[in-house]
This record gives sequence, C-alpha cells and structure tokens, in this order.
Amino acid sequence: MLDLHQFIALFQGRPVPEDLIRLGGFQNVVKTQYTQSLWLTDHEKRGLEAGWSTDPAFLERLVAFGVANGSGSFYALWNPDDGSEPAEWPVVVFGDEGGEWVIARNLRELLQLSGLDVEPYVDHESAYFFIDEDEEDEDKYASDAIEDYREWLREVAQLDPLADPDPVVERARAQWQAQFDAWKAPYLEGR
Repeated sequence: MLDLHQFIALFQGRPVPEDLIRLGGFQNVVKTQYTQSLWLTDHEKRGLEAGWSTDPAFLERLVAFGVANGSGSFYALWNPDDGSEPAEWPVVVFGDEGGEWVIARNLRELLQLSGLDVEPYVDHESAYFFIDEDEEDEDKYASDAIEDYREWLREVAQLDPLADPDPVVERARAQWQAQFDAWKAPYLEGR
C-alpha cells in the first residue's frame, strides 16, 4: 500500500502532479500489478543515493517516484531548473545495470508508455520498450490489472495508451538528453 503522505513528501513542498496522486489512489485500490513498467513507491531515493550520488545538489533536482521494471530500474522526475512545475519535468529512468536515460518529456507521456504493459530495458547504452509481436506471449505476460489501468488512463487521466513507444522516447531524448547529460556529469564523474 502506497502511503500517499510519504509519497507527497518526496516533492519537498513542490506541487505534486495530480496524475500521480490519482494513480496512487488507483494503485491502492487495485493492490496488484497494473502494468509491468510502473509502480509508485516512496523509497526510490535510496537507489539514487546508493547507486549514483549523495550530493545534496544532485538529489535536490530529482524526485525518484516509481519502479520501472522487475530488476530494480526506477524513474525520477528531473527538474531542469526552467521554472516549470514537476508535472512537466522530464522523466529519467535509472537502470539497475547502470545508465540514466530521459524516457519521456513529462509524466503524462510516461503514463501513456506504461499502458504498453512492457518493462523498459535499461543499460549503459540505451533505454527502450521492446514490444513482442507475438500476441500469445503478450497475453501470457500481461499484468493482472492492465485493462483496469488502461481504463483509468482513458477515463481519469484522459489519455490513450500508446501503440508505439519509439516516437515518444525519441522526442524526449532529442529535447532533454544532452541537457540532462551535461547536468549529471559533474555528480557522476568517477562512478
């Protein structure tokens, strides 16, 4: 069960995106895996500290908010320090095998990507969503509540799930990856 008060505290007084509050409520109701590519948590900051940096300036600009896959990758919103609200910050996936990749331009794009019900693959070279074209395999590995999530996505978030993740990921990288790489470099040198 997601403790919404602790989850809200992750944002350190900044406005918490309404979509995350609503998704947290949905997650607490369904109480089962609703997509393979997102599960909200309030403890991923420990992963940032353990695997990347404990520098307060690094941690101040990142809000780690959810699990990205079953092997330990996680998502964080990155504050590009442009005056925008957290709901508009780019989403970065931090890989359990390493690598830090902008995967969505904002939270709403991540919610749409999550409707695919596939884990992102993340390593030092790239991050992407692999879609298996075999429908039989797709059904075999479908999350218990994926249809409930897709319905939530349409009715509550007013978003359609995506059929193809690549254009969203490519646009996000084109807009934000170079700027994110330049920002993170001093904190991650020698790691």
